[in-house]
Amino acid sequence: MAVLPVDHPLAKGRCRLKRWQMSASSYATETSRRHFSTRSLRSAPKAAFSPRIIQTSNVLSSVLTLVQAGEGVTLIPSSLQHMRFNDLAFCRLTTHTSAVELVMAWSPARESTMQQAFLEYVRGKKEWIQKTVANRIS
Repeated sequence: MAVLPVDHPLAKGRCRLKRWQMSASSYATETSRRHFSTRSLRSAPKAAFSPRIIQTSNVLSSVLTLVQAGEGVTLIPSSLQHMRFNDLAFCRLTTHTSAVELVMAWSPARESTMQQAFLEYVRGKKEWIQKTVANRIS
């Protein structure tokens, strides 16, 4: 998910972008999500550009404030698109950038009825989750 100032030329209409459309933009990134940011920005050469990172912060709200002030654009996981700030446009990327694996881990010594129910639920929804993720990527 790309986040741009609402008055950015690319933030018009339905706001669906291809990565190369952001090639001229400066980037603000969150250092605490470095793994996501690194993987997302590492895919930039596939989009034929090298991102120009001008600002970093270890707090996402600070990065979004920088974007809001017109100091750059950023990428966030689509699961965070519910965050709403005035003067920001949250734009879906139409080209696949990166995927983050979902992993579940637990201690056998601390198993509970609720944990077992959750695992059963997720396992039962496995095909739906995979289909939903595939549809968001394509």
